[in-house]
Amino acid sequence: MSAVDIPYGLSEIEGELYEHLVTHAEFEMKLMGKYEALATSSTPWVGFLAGLIAEDEERHHRLYDQWAESLRSLVQRESGEGLPDLGAPDDPAALVATTEALLEYERKDLKELRRLEKAIDDVKDTTVWALVLEVMRADTHKHIAILEFVRHQAKLAQKGK
Repeated sequence: MSAVDIPYGLSEIEGELYEHLVTHAEFEMKLMGKYEALATSSTPWVGFLAGLIAEDEERHHRLYDQWAESLRSLVQRESGEGLPDLGAPDDPAALVATTEALLEYERKDLKELRRLEKAIDDVKDTTVWALVLEVMRADTHKHIAILEFVRHQAKLAQKGK
């Protein structure tokens, strides 16, 4: 029997997903203390890097909670603080234009990050700079994925009109 109280009315797959989200969030909460402790390291670069991870883990925890709330809301027929449902944007054409402009910026940013990586190659083993650029590149790829999703949804809404 599951230690997680799965909301009545969820399908089997939804229930399994709900259980995973809740147990993973609980596990991550235990890890948060370890990351926060590491972030107070007397070695500045260790504290800095652990702090970056702790920030991400806090966001991940919030997303897991919101996703679980979305599943709960499905069967309790009440609005919650879960992930938002997809709906048609107010102005799909403007949203497509905005996301395309932002995508152009993010792609230029990737090129600039690659240029910077080459520029600091000589100090990649003696500073955290290369790692910071790698993290920024990963964030930029994430931004691109989000913007591409938004643009895709806006284009779908345009076709639906």
